[in-house]
Amino acid sequence: SARIALLEVGVRIVPAPYSGPSAYDFPTQRRMSSLEVLKGPASVVVGPRTTGGALNMISTPIPDDFSANVDLRVGEHSSYDVHANIGDAGERVSWLLETVQGRSDGFMHVDSPLDGDTGFDIEDYVGKLQIDSAPNANVYQSLRFKLGYTDQTSEQTYLGITDEDFAADPLMRYAATEGDVFVSEHEQYQVDYVVDPGNNWRATVTAYRNDFKRNWYKLQSVNGTGLNNVLTDPETYAQELSWLKGTTSPDDAITKRANYRSYYSPGVQAEVQWDFGFGE
Repeated sequence: SARIALLEVGVRIVPAPYSGPSAYDFPTQRRMSSLEVLKGPASVVVGPRTTGGALNMISTPIPDDFSANVDLRVGEHSSYDVHANIGDAGERVSWLLETVQGRSDGFMHVDSPLDGDTGFDIEDYVGKLQIDSAPNANVYQSLRFKLGYTDQTSEQTYLGITDEDFAADPLMRYAATEGDVFVSEHEQYQVDYVVDPGNNWRATVTAYRNDFKRNWYKLQSVNGTGLNNVLTDPETYAQELSWLKGTTSPDDAITKRANYRSYYSPGVQAEVQWDFGFGE
């Protein structure tokens, strides 16, 4: 997302479109009904970061009639993925409730007595409410509200392993990565006003706000030495490598950092569509 614009139903969804477009956040794909790819001049209108185009993700729409759906998938490593929604469309009031729940222990393993997980937990909730004007109104008007909340915990690390250890066990992680974890929360608020007189034009005004915060606890150095130096020259840094693998180290020899960041992205956008033709 550093070179493309990411949108959800036409609204910029990244935490900081101008300053931090690749801030480790991406909408849950399980609740998307379709994808729209914009390239070239078509992507310019959506804002900055469109060098590689734009990707507009269309979330699950409110159904035309009452319906409920549940999709459950299970797999190895204690993995499961649940996508459920329920909604209804009335004469003037329509609504949708949706959630995605996913987790996994991960396919890698930490080489430590704790044998910690290397997987993830994701909780995603979305609510939509639509209030329309009366069916006999001269001009169709609609107010549409959308609320979303996503919580993610991923037991991930930046640290790799030496070539020798990779050849022996490519799915192994060193003991010192036990506490490396990425946590994030994303809150989404959106209100749309739609007016359509039923002739050749219609307009939509959208007010939105995205709040995103994340923290990544991860290894930074060992005994004051950069991690890349230890892994690329394991003979020189044999002692430091042994500490990464779990042998008892001196106090404060292993340094971790927390990359906490918080973003908010509010905005108002308007769109007017006009249908016209030439000749016949």
